[in-house]
Amino acid sequence: MNPFPKFAQATRTALSDRSLIRDIATLGGGAIAAQVINFGFYPLLTRQYTPGDFGDLGIFMSFIAVLTPVAGLAYYWAIILPTSERRALRILIVSCISGIGLSGVLAIAIAVLSRVGGLAALQLRHEGVAHLLAPCLAFMAIMLALQQWQTRDRQFVRLSLSGLVQTLTANVPRAILGFQGPNSLTLVVTYVVSIVAQTAFLIPWGRMAAFARRPFSISVKQLWVTAWEYRRYPLFRAPQDWLSATSQSLPVLLLGFFYGPTEAGLYVLSRSIIGAPLDLVGNAVGGAIYPRYAEASNGGVSIAPPIRQHILVLLIFGITPLVAITPFLPWGFSVLFGNEWLEAGQYGMFLGAWLFSNLLTVPCIRAVPVLAAERLQLGLGVMTMIGRAAALGGTAAIGGSALTAVALYCVFGILANLVVTWAIYDRARVQGNSLPTAGLPRSSVSSN
Repeated sequence: MNPFPKFAQATRTALSDRSLIRDIATLGGGAIAAQVINFGFYPLLTRQYTPGDFGDLGIFMSFIAVLTPVAGLAYYWAIILPTSERRALRILIVSCISGIGLSGVLAIAIAVLSRVGGLAALQLRHEGVAHLLAPCLAFMAIMLALQQWQTRDRQFVRLSLSGLVQTLTANVPRAILGFQGPNSLTLVVTYVVSIVAQTAFLIPWGRMAAFARRPFSISVKQLWVTAWEYRRYPLFRAPQDWLSATSQSLPVLLLGFFYGPTEAGLYVLSRSIIGAPLDLVGNAVGGAIYPRYAEASNGGVSIAPPIRQHILVLLIFGITPLVAITPFLPWGFSVLFGNEWLEAGQYGMFLGAWLFSNLLTVPCIRAVPVLAAERLQLGLGVMTMIGRAAALGGTAAIGGSALTAVALYCVFGILANLVVTWAIYDRARVQGNSLPTAGLPRSSVSSN
């Protein structure tokens, strides 16, 4: 059987959804602009700051990435699902309270560790950096909840501009301060400032004023009821998000531990250059399709066909640039960022394939809340975490190079992504067998 006509038909079907293309273009346009700005700053920043400085930033960001799912308890993923705006607002409040509360616990823990000299275990060269973890975590938890609220309202222009705000508020101060006394503390502080700025930009000030004018009250009991109703998110989605974040942060943390901050810094730059465009495109696609999957499910329509169509479109449009660019990465890194960053380009040759496979999983991952497949995702996440840790730690234990460790980590990541994608798509297919399969309902693809 010739599969190409089916591929072409799936591509035409996915691309015929003009509102979806517009939303992805809006989010993706901001992502591309943010990456152009980032790319413009990197040749300067890599000559101001050392790989070790970037390694410290990467370690700090890795701790934030690992702690964020726990802080928000993953409640923010449920904000889009309710048809009632008041219920969605209660979920948002629960998510923010969880993030702030657990950030307070982290602040106390860091203060205690500081008194007993335990902060050295964090592998951060500046002790003051550790004290920034708690406030950064609180703003990150709030920001993620606000992103989902804006996605619910389909405020994709604001979401797109928020990425530009974050990029500019991080890189402009770094470049200016880099001429005076560049160090890792500067990189970390500017990162925290950029998160605060992005959070402030995402606050729906007009909507908050509207809520304040109309009679609306939320009791503690209502918040408890809401938290219990959506308990599957802290029970299953938060652990899975934590596993995923920990798994993706493992290279930075373990490279820093086994090989030193310089190798971690090389990985951080490579991950930023190669991964940021793919991550942002994935966020753009995921942010646009998630509300449609929720609406389709609420309308009793199978989401398996659009999942398949969206994966095929991502594959078709992404594979050619990946194959064309990958062989030239080591040379490109050494020319653009300096000879000391050539090894980062070698990392990028493996990271590109793995991160592209991450992009292909976006439709399935965004369908997890709609399919109530958190348990399935959690089980797969545990196996993925174990395999990735074994690839990195095992290579270091037998004396393998950092490049070999990264390569094995990426190969296992690709295989794990294939399993995750098939398992979640199969869940959608099975659940949709008794439902219409002609596609999304017309109301779910029209712009509001």
